[in-house]
Amino acid sequence: MGFVGAGAYFSRRRVWLGFSLALAALFFVGALGIQLRNGEKLPGAEIGAFADGGETIVTAHVTRQSEIRAAGFGGWRESIDLETEEVGAGEAARAIHAGLRLGIYSKESDPEYEAGGETAPMRLFRYGERLGFSARLRMPRNFRDPAAFD
Repeated sequence: MGFVGAGAYFSRRRVWLGFSLALAALFFVGALGIQLRNGEKLPGAEIGAFADGGETIVTAHVTRQSEIRAAGFGGWRESIDLETEEVGAGEAARAIHAGLRLGIYSKESDPEYEAGGETAPMRLFRYGERLGFSARLRMPRNFRDPAAFD
């Protein structure tokens, strides 16, 4: 508040000093905004309670489908972005809406999904499709950027 008052006082007498004080006031207000924003809990952070390495049941829907790509070990891989609806099983289940990336790996094609003589390497999951599966969750490494999606 002192910078704003001093900037208003010097705005007519010494323009350069008034401008510098107003710029300093904006800098400190911006720094305060950043500090207050970092204190907030990020949406979906409560999924970290289930990322202890144990198996958990996840119900989610696909938010971004991907392509099936050849993996380095002679198989296939697919990476799907999901949004969770419910995490856990039984009484421990909680409705959590968080982003999740699911990696699926296959060593060879599944005959169930072969179509017309061509071998499909694995099933392709489409946008909006609802999935339920058992998984071991782990938190991503975000390299000190708390707002980043990894």
